[in-house]
Amino acid sequence: MHKTLSRQFTQLQLLCGCLAFSPNAIAVDGLREFGFVAQAASDWIYDGTTETRSRPGIGVNGEWRSHSAFFLGFEAHEASVAAEQQRERSAAIYMGLDYSFKENWYSALSVQHREFPGSVVEWDFTEVALKLAYRDNWSFEADYSPNYYERGTKAYGVTLTRTANISARHYWSVQTGTQQQSESRFVDYHYARLGIGMSTAATNLDL
Repeated sequence: MHKTLSRQFTQLQLLCGCLAFSPNAIAVDGLREFGFVAQAASDWIYDGTTETRSRPGIGVNGEWRSHSAFFLGFEAHEASVAAEQQRERSAAIYMGLDYSFKENWYSALSVQHREFPGSVVEWDFTEVALKLAYRDNWSFEADYSPNYYERGTKAYGVTLTRTANISARHYWSVQTGTQQQSESRFVDYHYARLGIGMSTAATNLDL
């Protein structure tokens, strides 16, 4: 288990036709005391919606894990801006607790706060997430924000992901999710992702 970081880039959802390239996380003495990922994407998408207006973006994600169940991480991404800055630049810090049980099961409870430096509109929000995974093949995640994107609305989301190997180096994945808003002036939406990828000792390439 723990092949990916607990929260951030495991949530980077790329729609069909988007490319992502990322070096794998670094494990320290088998305990993954610190992991780091650098990633480039043709469209930075969070919870099924673009944050970069379909522009390419780059990002980093670092996570420190204690010898116990506690983890602490950060994430930041940046995209080119042709007009006023909105959500093309963001930074987040998160913390949580995780737990492995019955050998093949993994769970994590985390809270994160996201900010958008330089934006002409306030988008900052805090989100709580609960993740349950089985053998790195299945994962289910539920999240809640009391003030989603600073719009005075509560948001509830769920995501289900299935990943399987095609060969020793190739894999496929499918993901479906939904975001539900408490205020009627915001539209609830659903999203899906189908991907294939190639993994080596140092990098992943996803389509």
